[in-house]
Amino acid sequence: MYRCMGRNSRGLVERTITLSPGRKPEIINRYNSPVSIVNGEQLLLHCLTSGEPLRLSWTLPSAVVLNRPQRAGRYAVLPNGTLSIQQVSVYDRGSYICRAANEYGSSQLSVSVIIIAYPPRITNGPPSVTYAKQGVAVQLNCVATGIPRVEVAWETPDKTRLAVSAQPRLFGNKYLHPQGSLIIQNPTQRDAGVYRCTARNAIGVDSKATVLNVF
Repeated sequence: MYRCMGRNSRGLVERTITLSPGRKPEIINRYNSPVSIVNGEQLLLHCLTSGEPLRLSWTLPSAVVLNRPQRAGRYAVLPNGTLSIQQVSVYDRGSYICRAANEYGSSQLSVSVIIIAYPPRITNGPPSVTYAKQGVAVQLNCVATGIPRVEVAWETPDKTRLAVSAQPRLFGNKYLHPQGSLIIQNPTQRDAGVYRCTARNAIGVDSKATVLNVF
């Protein structure tokens, strides 16, 4: 504390000034282990500081730097310093660095992010050979799992691609169930041949084929 005093024959005046050393901002939250998140969800990475830094920024694994506040596509740095990423994908994995700085120095926080994702796997597929009787409906199963969401499609003997959707679909005498099953109604010799089910997502592909014999 500094005190300045002025005096003359008419009186006294004084002013007090408190001087404190400047401090660099400190990041007060820590991530002691990697952050895991399921593909497609929203990711929030916090960067809480003591005091109010003049500059706060996040460096992405791609080396792109985002300042606060800023929005760029799926990425946003919020006014409180939190990094928000909408619909994370496997390409968002890696190390994120928050840097808080002022005229006295800077502090940084590093966060490792792991994206939980699994390649497609057909858990209930058709056998290698399927036998059907003419006029009697036959069902070919194709149930698949995976993260991100798996897209399932069938390829018929004439190379037609039938994509599974959220609603049941009818292609001639072929009924496609939302869960992936292909039901051939009133099969004839023209329906015989190789049917292939393919499950695909951003991670990989799995497929199973069956030879349909109609007698």
